[in-house]
Amino acid sequence: MYFLESFGHSNAKHCLIEACWDALKPGGTIYIKDLFRRIPLKPEHKQRIDREIQKINQAYRYDVAHLNTVLDQLRGKGFILTWLKTIDFPLEQFEDLGISNQFQELTGLASVENWEEYVFPVEFFEIKCVKPEFSPDERLDRYFLQQRYHRAMEAKQIGT
Repeated sequence: MYFLESFGHSNAKHCLIEACWDALKPGGTIYIKDLFRRIPLKPEHKQRIDREIQKINQAYRYDVAHLNTVLDQLRGKGFILTWLKTIDFPLEQFEDLGISNQFQELTGLASVENWEEYVFPVEFFEIKCVKPEFSPDERLDRYFLQQRYHRAMEAKQIGT
């Protein structure tokens, strides 16, 4: 199952994760590429991040999630985390994205007037998880080793 910048439109992510679990066969993959709430590096950034997240959520009918909350829900359900990657790009390329100043003006979001002081409210991440082949109730040792198995198989596919 693939969620390409669509996972954030769900305001019941735990239910969405449950539905994915029910729909996937053992060995099936869930892939999420989306934006997640940035953790403020300074206490004074929290309020600015919260304000921008609220604008994004309202303008796009979104629910920007905390990365750790989603990871906890996925792993708590039983998914094996096989890959987590941040998506980063140079600031100069930001204007080429759909959330540039011109698009912000169209949607009513405030434009960025001072890049030096702007605190970007989100981070982009890619998450890949696998529904295990074995239940932990069945064989806990096999459940643990599945992550090594999936990584070995991915390495083989990349190498060929």
